[in-house]
Amino acid sequence: MSFEVVIKNLPYLLEGLKVTAQLAGISIVLSFFLGLLLGMARVSKNRLIRIPALLYIEIVRGTPLIMVIFWVFFLTPILVGHPIQPFTSAVTAFTVFTSAYIAEIVRAGIQSIPGGQVEAALASGLNYWQ
Repeated sequence: MSFEVVIKNLPYLLEGLKVTAQLAGISIVLSFFLGLLLGMARVSKNRLIRIPALLYIEIVRGTPLIMVIFWVFFLTPILVGHPIQPFTSAVTAFTVFTSAYIAEIVRAGIQSIPGGQVEAALASGLNYWQ
C-alpha cells in the first residue's frame, strides 16, 4: 500500500482503530468477570453449579471462534425475534468465547494452590473463599 493511499484513507483507518479498541475493551472487561464466575463455578463442590459450568467451558473451548461469531450473529436474532446490531453480536461472541478460556485459567490457578497452604490459611482463621 502506498503512502498516499494510507494518507487518503487515514480517517477511515482511525475510525476502524477506534471501533476495534472499543470492541476489545468491552469484551475483555465482560470476559474477565464472566470467566471469574465460571472458573469459581468450575471448582465448586456443588454438582448443580459445577456441571453446567463444565459443559459451557468445554463446548465453547471446543468450538472455533468463527463458529461462535456465526451462531451469535445469525442464530440470536432468530431466538430473540428481532435483529441485533453487529457490534453487539461481536461483543457477545468475543465475551462468550474468551470467558471460557479465562475460566480455565482461574480454575487452574485455584487448583494449583498446594494443600498445605490451604490448611495453613484455614488454621490462621481464614474461611474457604478467603
